[in-house]
Amino acid sequence: NSAARNLSDNGELTTCYALTHRREQPCAGPDHVCPLQQVMQTKQPVTVEHTHFDANGDPFPVEILGYPLFNDEGGVERTIEYTLDISERKRAEQAAEAAAATAERERLARDLHDAVSQNLFSAGLIAELLPELWEIDRGEALSSLAKLRQLIRATSAEMRTMLLELRPDSLTEATLDALLDHLAETLTSRGGVVVETDF
Repeated sequence: NSAARNLSDNGELTTCYALTHRREQPCAGPDHVCPLQQVMQTKQPVTVEHTHFDANGDPFPVEILGYPLFNDEGGVERTIEYTLDISERKRAEQAAEAAAATAERERLARDLHDAVSQNLFSAGLIAELLPELWEIDRGEALSSLAKLRQLIRATSAEMRTMLLELRPDSLTEATLDALLDHLAETLTSRGGVVVETDF
């Protein structure tokens, strides 16, 4: 239509993909689904996101909405299509994602300080006192050694949990048995109650 042709520098471009996408071929594939083809195939309204280019050649994100118009035989005779500039929405989504990532980093930093750092500090104190305690009271030294072992196990479990949170894709790579074992170990170290798995 005339509004679309105004996007052309010389008025000679006539296809939607040439006018708005600077493409020589029609849109195809999962990244640039052709809404016209989708409407023709599904006979349903469709919504897709594309990257268009303005008159200066700068890219911007758009949402394309296509609606079918049917003939008397129920076939799609033509489509109504309109495009919305969603640059502001995309910027807001990116800002929200950045804020969520910052909040997650801050949470992990707090967890690292609250759990891991304190456990390591306590373990260091116990390790320093063990040689002296061994000479004075071996029973107490053995008890402290058991506490040290528990602190190290708890710290190791916390670190593995944080690493899983930092790399959520590793959850899909690990087996269910391994994940349940890790969960049991974490609960044991946090709660002081032994949790065992049996497969």
